[in-house]
Amino acid sequence: MKRFVLFLVVVLAIAVGLLMAGEYGFGPVVVTREGEQKVILMLGDPRRVTQPGLALRIPLLETVRTYERRLLYLNTPPNDISTRDQEGLTIDNYVAWRIADPVQFAASFPAGRSAAEPQIDQVVRSAVREVVGQHTLADVLTGKRGEIMQTITEKTKAALAKFGIALEDVRINRTELPKGTEGNVYARMKAERERQARKNRAEGGE
Repeated sequence: MKRFVLFLVVVLAIAVGLLMAGEYGFGPVVVTREGEQKVILMLGDPRRVTQPGLALRIPLLETVRTYERRLLYLNTPPNDISTRDQEGLTIDNYVAWRIADPVQFAASFPAGRSAAEPQIDQVVRSAVREVVGQHTLADVLTGKRGEIMQTITEKTKAALAKFGIALEDVRINRTELPKGTEGNVYARMKAERERQARKNRAEGGE
């Protein structure tokens, strides 16, 4: 009986040791928590993705990389852009994204998130510049802003899918006119509204 109890204690200790080693990426046991997704690589080649719970790997031959399942956010540096009517704007936006295909993501960015974010930033900045450049200043500052951001989101979503990235949303934090031009731009916009109002009144009086 004592031997059996001792045997159980030893087995339990080994199991606990393996679980603790798995928490830190050692040993044959891989522990995946909720909110995580782990990629198991065979000699550096991404092979499979674990689910929350326990999985096995071959020590020394297989390594593990851990990624987030949750939505991630990236604030991009301000972007200086010219609109279709040649007005300068400084746009500060953020991106909501997640790792949709961990195997493809691991193959595309061996250094992980730190390497992926500059790629996301580059693609988003390019799309913002292209799409905003097809619209007037009034479009960006008023009613078409939501439509513009939706177009940018769809363009970047398609461009980033090949990296295992699912882009959920692109949103503008802030839109600013370059310093020293605000007064002139708003004066022109006010003059244009007044001109259009006079034209409407004239046409209504005919």
